[in-house]
Amino acid sequence: MNIKIIFLDIKDTPMVYKVDANQKEMLDTARRMGASVKIVAMVPGFVDAVLGWCKQNFLVEIKNGKNPPSQQKLTFMEQQFKDNWKGQYCILKSNDEMIAFLTLERRKYLEKKSL
Repeated sequence: MNIKIIFLDIKDTPMVYKVDANQKEMLDTARRMGASVKIVAMVPGFVDAVLGWCKQNFLVEIKNGKNPPSQQKLTFMEQQFKDNWKGQYCILKSNDEMIAFLTLERRKYLEKKSL
């Protein structure tokens, strides 16, 4: 289930964005592991969150892996961003994927640091 959040933009125009039901759990896990988390889902056509981890920034799009594939597709604007972004970008679909991603990035950071 997606949660819809309504807020007002600078011109007091109502804006609606959807938050995947697993977003809170996944971002809470990232915080517990020590990542800094900034939710940016309200920015149209951008990712759901920016994570600071191992002296790097990670752009993370969150999808709910429990939903059917048709409900996990990127929106048009999300797809445009993904196709045109020249930096790091990832899509994570579960708490286990969040843990695996952060664990892998920590391992890569420690290996690079030891060289």
